[in-house]
Amino acid sequence: MRCIITGLPMALASAGMRVCRAGYQVVGIDRDTARLAQTRAEFAAAGYPLPCIVADLAQPDAVADAVRILAASGPFDVLIHNAGINAVGHFAASNLARQRAVLRVNLLAPLLLTQGIVQAGLLRDGGALVLIASLSHYVGYLARQCMPPPKTASPRLGAVWR
Repeated sequence: MRCIITGLPMALASAGMRVCRAGYQVVGIDRDTARLAQTRAEFAAAGYPLPCIVADLAQPDAVADAVRILAASGPFDVLIHNAGINAVGHFAASNLARQRAVLRVNLLAPLLLTQGIVQAGLLRDGGALVLIASLSHYVGYLARQCMPPPKTASPRLGAVWR
């Protein structure tokens, strides 16, 4: 059994380890090479190899490259979308470029990655698609500019994609 986790070095590293203990081979995707290396070392110390793909999911070409790399290793049983970024500060003073990046990572990347994986036949029949939402889906945060809308959309995307 195989599982892809985006944003693995973040909060899901310990969850990724539990996925390995359940018998899955995990493949991690993240843009931060140093954090991926650290996470890979932690997995190796626990006896789990961790193939990793360095990809900035804010860039559609990087998402397409990740799909091509994944395609070379065969199908997966689970795809977990955890990668996410936010923009902090008052909305009136917000940086539009940062807000666009948030939308690309938190909303567009899951759309493109899921579409690419499904089109390539990389998600096995009966496979699971997991979209990690933010607590922002349930409560608002002051000084969060743009993270809530795309991370709030995650649960709805999952319902639509069933």
